[in-house]
Amino acid sequence: MFKICEVAVALEHYNNLEKLKEILCEELNIRKDFLTFFKILKRSIDARKKDNIHYKFNFAFDVKKEALVYVQNGKKVLPHSEEKMPIKKVNKQKVVLVVGSGPAGLFCALTLAKANVKVVLLERGECVEKRVKTVDKLLTNGEFNNKSNIQFGEGGAGTFSDGKLNTGIKSPLISEVLETFYQNGAPEEILYDAKPHIGTDKLRDVVVSMRESIKSLGGKVLFNATFLRFEQTAKNFIAIYDYQGKEVRMFADDIVFAVGYSARDTLRNLFEQGVEFKQKAFSVGYRIEHLQEDINKAQYGKMWDNKFLPPADYKLFAHLENGRTVYTFCMCPGGVVVPAISDNGQIVTNGMSYHSRNGKNANSAVLVSVSEADYGSNHPLAGMDFQENLERQAFEKGNGVFVCSKVGDFLKGKATTKLETVVPTIKPCYTLGNVSELLPKELSDSIKQGIVLLGRKLKGFDKSDAVLTGIETRSSAPFMISRNENLETSIKNTYAVGEGAGMAGGIVSSAVDGMKIALKIIDKYLEE
Repeated sequence: MFKICEVAVALEHYNNLEKLKEILCEELNIRKDFLTFFKILKRSIDARKKDNIHYKFNFAFDVKKEALVYVQNGKKVLPHSEEKMPIKKVNKQKVVLVVGSGPAGLFCALTLAKANVKVVLLERGECVEKRVKTVDKLLTNGEFNNKSNIQFGEGGAGTFSDGKLNTGIKSPLISEVLETFYQNGAPEEILYDAKPHIGTDKLRDVVVSMRESIKSLGGKVLFNATFLRFEQTAKNFIAIYDYQGKEVRMFADDIVFAVGYSARDTLRNLFEQGVEFKQKAFSVGYRIEHLQEDINKAQYGKMWDNKFLPPADYKLFAHLENGRTVYTFCMCPGGVVVPAISDNGQIVTNGMSYHSRNGKNANSAVLVSVSEADYGSNHPLAGMDFQENLERQAFEKGNGVFVCSKVGDFLKGKATTKLETVVPTIKPCYTLGNVSELLPKELSDSIKQGIVLLGRKLKGFDKSDAVLTGIETRSSAPFMISRNENLETSIKNTYAVGEGAGMAGGIVSSAVDGMKIALKIIDKYLEE
């Protein structure tokens, strides 16, 4: 098999397989009947020249013998091979407890179950079907459930997000993650889009399918089950968890902590039990909203309303003279801002999009870096305390309501009293005011400088009618759980994975980390 890269395709042909086949044959200079197989490896948009925006494709293909001489002489043609990752079976009966059903926990549990390991997956929140109804209550009337919400529940925080599947990491497991999503109901284009996304609506069904796959392989999935602590025996562990109000004890050979970094009570319990943590820098800021139409115009120019182009996105950063960096994160085209609180007395935002990304507004986090020096303590969990204190102070300063400011007012340091074209999407309610007051002055001033600089990179980013909603604090974990060469924590046969371990950032990198740990455990069992 072969592959060819960077094939230019007109916008209107981006999803027409017959036309793509024709374009590929023209590029290879062969007849269509010589092509025996082809598939899309990658699809991306080239918008560098606003008057000539087009798609670029990478293809895998095969041809009849008569065409080999033409293909092999092609300058852009390379050999291509695809290999599936085999998962070996474990013969001995082993029990692994996986705590948390976000991407890291789901992929860890599914990989272990495929290897014939007995898996018990604990989730403190509800299953997706019930969780969606609980979140709807939060968005409509503010009814909050501290056990099941936008942060906690089946699928983790990513279930109520844009469902982004692009990642900056390099790993052969990425293709396995994407293939697993596809096999469980995600759209086929996630396998080849340069910036794949599922959307919160479709991701919910994918998560349910993965849960059923784990169960069909003999795994057990428990909801409303909160991990409490563990006890070590001579050979294994006794894990103690609260299951629907009752304390339950179970034996486990290994324990995988795939909790998100919002599970602060669990993380503090792990620290008290001897799991080693260390501080890590992270970022805080606001959610910024623009009209999606304005972002399309900035990125696509005259072609902004072309029906063959998706809603435009962006990724921006600026380094400041004070040593901090301001950047955008988790951009949601056509999305909404959501309340990502996980406990009473907090203000936290996040972004979410549906698969169609057809909302009126675009939103993104606009964040400023904070370092260990900002925490005011050398304690390993000082970053978590710093993060939590900001959220509680924002709650108090906003009288328990999300505060929104126009960018123009924010840059002038004054409160907003009237909106213009951009209307905040945060639910269930918000108040107009001054988001500068929700963060320490140095941090809010840094974001002011950053927004102006980002406006030079993306026209209209600093437009006065754009809206900021405060605050955003959970872009990444403010700590890291130490892992040794065997990927264990400081306690033998326990593992910490994903974003909650400070080892990942996003759905795919978390899933990869979960699989990596599962494969490590499987190899250990095979060696035994």
